[in-house]
Amino acid sequence: MNSANIELSIQSAPTPQDTTTPDADWNSQHQFDLGDSTEFALPPVDRGKDAWGFLAAAFTIECLVWGFPFAYGIFQTTTVRTSHSQDLETLPSLAHNVTHLIVTQGVFYAIGGGLVYSPVIQFMDEWFVRRKGLAFGVMWAGTGIGGVLIPLLLEYLLNNHGFRTTLRIWSIILFLLTAPLLYFLKPRLPIPQSQSSFTRRFDLSFLKDRTFLILQAGNVLEGLGYFVPSIYLPTIATRLGASSSVSSLTVILLNIASVFGCVAMGSIIDRWHVTTCILVSTIGSTGSIFLVWGLSTSLPPLFVFCVMYGLFAGSFSSTYPGIRMAVQESVGRADVSMVLALLSAGRGIGNVICGPASEGLARLGVWRAAGTYGTEYGPLVLFTGISAALGGVGVLGRRVGWM
Repeated sequence: MNSANIELSIQSAPTPQDTTTPDADWNSQHQFDLGDSTEFALPPVDRGKDAWGFLAAAFTIECLVWGFPFAYGIFQTTTVRTSHSQDLETLPSLAHNVTHLIVTQGVFYAIGGGLVYSPVIQFMDEWFVRRKGLAFGVMWAGTGIGGVLIPLLLEYLLNNHGFRTTLRIWSIILFLLTAPLLYFLKPRLPIPQSQSSFTRRFDLSFLKDRTFLILQAGNVLEGLGYFVPSIYLPTIATRLGASSSVSSLTVILLNIASVFGCVAMGSIIDRWHVTTCILVSTIGSTGSIFLVWGLSTSLPPLFVFCVMYGLFAGSFSSTYPGIRMAVQESVGRADVSMVLALLSAGRGIGNVICGPASEGLARLGVWRAAGTYGTEYGPLVLFTGISAALGGVGVLGRRVGWM
């Protein structure tokens, strides 16, 4: 064997899947010019302390970085309370107006989070092959955990220390908790010294692929109404007689349920076709919206809806590894990070539209109907249900042979 070219092989028994999936084939054997004659073995995929250490660090990053936006409602309340005294606290603890907050908490935070998050997505493909869906599901479950714990912490800090001090304390906490994770967030494959031996493909041809377009359409449509319940559930619970602490339980239940939903969906996406998984999410979320939320007249059924919606709608993003695999099977190799990035962007488009759309629907007035349908939130229930149902457009596309 040429000493300048070292063959890197996965330390696991070969299986049929290792040689048939693009990721397994690329990970299991590749020639790198390392510039020396030292032969060594890579850590195994799907198992071992290195793989699970990486996944634990990825889960924590997801929890800390993307759990924070779930606390924006708490900041909104504080902002309104202190706006008359000009006590708005840069980046964003020194902000003095709403524009500063949008630029810092919105744009700058999103850019920083993306810079941390993108390598994690890329490296996940190197550490997990046969359990890739489960790994992504576990990682994305971190958002649900963060969405429960971080708002509680920030609410305590805001009540005792104010807006500016809270953000500075959180910045310190975020740095101290994430900095040690860099040791675990490392690639499995070494970077070759000679770029002639390895060139990463940057292929966007999948943008014209019908499979990607259909599944992306469902992703965007599902995102249109996804955040509506988390925005309005506390208010609806208050109207049903719940106290402030009990009304906040609606969002807590939703986020906790989404943790289990993401892990469960991640485990079945490795076994079932992606459209089957999307169908499960669509039926569960649509049914809970129309039959439970829409007909709720008291707190118990409203809490049942929170759990059901978190389980089924909260797990939709865990279908992304399956969507990516379907796209790869349709067009051949595609840039993995770009497929996932565009899926996240598509969901973001729906989320952005959701705000003004839901605000306009809430002003349509009261309907003559039973349950939540008979309140000013009736149009929101209908909008959210239709959005969830349209998220399953990929199922129809596969049924009629479009993908």
